[in-house]
Amino acid sequence: MKKNILILLLALNLNLYSQNKVDDYKKLIDSTIVIKSIETYKGFQEELNKKNETDNWKRHIEDYRHHIENIYLVDENHNPYVMSSSQGTDLKFKQIDIYNKKNKKLLKEGIDVWKIIPTLDSNKLKIIIIEFKVTYSKNKYQFSNGGGTTTLFEYSCAEKKWILVNSNTIAP
Repeated sequence: MKKNILILLLALNLNLYSQNKVDDYKKLIDSTIVIKSIETYKGFQEELNKKNETDNWKRHIEDYRHHIENIYLVDENHNPYVMSSSQGTDLKFKQIDIYNKKNKKLLKEGIDVWKIIPTLDSNKLKIIIIEFKVTYSKNKYQFSNGGGTTTLFEYSCAEKKWILVNSNTIAP
């Protein structure tokens, strides 16, 4: 009995005094998504400020609103990507497993997806977000590219932290 209590107290102490490791890699990817979402939201706000009152314009704004309210995140293998926190962004993201049979009905309508592709090369982390639309028809998946963003972080050994070098938009 004493042995069990000692092991329990030891495990509790280890848990209380252990370091809380922050996953910098995930944090940088999430930061890139926030940067891209802010850029997307600003584009939407600029469209709203144009104040064109034609029927085509109203339809365009509704389509744009639907687009930014229904963005799905996937990783480089088309698996769902979940952000640690959506703090700092006005957009709420959804997750989807593109190749899951349950999602075929949704894919027939077409969905907007951001594919996150991080690559680490020595002290540089390049994160590419590719925007594309996924549809499913006639037993085939169709992917249409819509541009994206490339963000570059570099690790500074002097400061012992990651530094944002630049973020560029890629045209379709």
